Amino acid sequence: MLTKCASSEEALADFAFGRIHYFDEHLLKKDDVYNVVMSPGPYDDTALSLLQYTLLALLLLFKRVTVDYLPGGKFYEAQDDASLQQATASAPKHN
Repeated sequence: MLTKCASSEEALADFAFGRIHYFDEHLLKKDDVYNVVMSPGPYDDTALSLLQYTLLALLLLFKRVTVDYLPGGKFYEAQDDASLQQATASAPKHN
């Protein structure tokens, strides 16, 4: 979804204005607020530009922070790595 919306202005507009959904319909609450947000407004061009830059930044961030956990990354098979478990044994389990 991020790649498609960040690279295509048409796909971005379709997503931003509710013409296509990347999530299940039952998750959307189409109430008065939804209708106001999805209706055309005077700042739509600015909002689409900001949304496109935000999605591009998120895409770059996700690629950078998840690469180690994907196949081929250093933490992909970390559960079987005893040296990694020993090195991180004293680290807190959560923030």
